[in-house]
Amino acid sequence: MAYTFNPFTSNLDYFQIASSGSSAFQLPLSGAVNGTNQTFVWAKAPNVIVVDGVPYIATSQDGTQNWLGSTTTVFQNIAPNSSIFSPC
Repeated sequence: MAYTFNPFTSNLDYFQIASSGSSAFQLPLSGAVNGTNQTFVWAKAPNVIVVDGVPYIATSQDGTQNWLGSTTTVFQNIAPNSSIFSPC
């Protein structure tokens, strides 16, 4: 069991240490965080994206589509104002 400080939420987040050497979270490789940009490119396809402190999955249980795109290029429905990252 391991915890890391999350500078975006000021919480200690649990993460599983993987043998592949992955980090606890990833930032997008490209895409401006400016409240209007909705396109982000990731090194690894995200399962969860945290936008301004709120976690989202691609499709919510109620059927809401939160993002579209290929495996690493994501088109967010919600443009982040202050932060975006993906827990690995």
